[in-house]
Amino acid sequence: MSSHHIVRDEQEPALVVAQPDGLSEEARGALLEWSPTVVVLSPVLDQVLRWGIKLDVVVGYEAEVAELREKLKPQSPVQVLVIAEGGDLLATALIYLQQNRYPAVNVLADIHVAGVNTFRTVQEFVGVLDVVTYSQGYKCWPARGHRVEKWLPKGQVWELLPLQPDSRLRTRGMFPEYDNERWTAPVTVTAETDGRVKVEATGPFWIYEKIE
Repeated sequence: MSSHHIVRDEQEPALVVAQPDGLSEEARGALLEWSPTVVVLSPVLDQVLRWGIKLDVVVGYEAEVAELREKLKPQSPVQVLVIAEGGDLLATALIYLQQNRYPAVNVLADIHVAGVNTFRTVQEFVGVLDVVTYSQGYKCWPARGHRVEKWLPKGQVWELLPLQPDSRLRTRGMFPEYDNERWTAPVTVTAETDGRVKVEATGPFWIYEKIE
């Protein structure tokens, strides 16, 4: 078992695992490097236990309690959060972090394929927690203040997802370039050169950045 659990720092982003398959082992290791609090949803517990890391919190349903406690004996102590059948496990995990004053969270979850409900859950916590979601090989986050400015290498691909149908989009340093154009559907843009790019809109939006 790795030693990442030796230090706990609530100032580091916590890690919530709802879908463990969206990242390479190397990328996952980078998220675990600074000893985050690890929160796992019960449907993926078996997969995450095979990672050989120390878990801190598991969120599950009432009917699973005995089974979860048995599986988690080698991990003790682990906090088990229990909710009624049919409740939202991911929302429960994020509420737990909010209540315990974590400022930020990395979420491994599928917000691409059949992930509409998951996206809605994550979106509810934007502004409460600094949320970054890793989904299907993408790093996904909401643009603060409807704008983002960042250094990117040439060829870096972003998908931009508007949350309001009446937004307008402006980009700099990306191809194709948008200049205050009406924005009703997701668009894909690519960094033209190594350097700073800027994206701003008149409404809220998310950035999906392709990662290895």
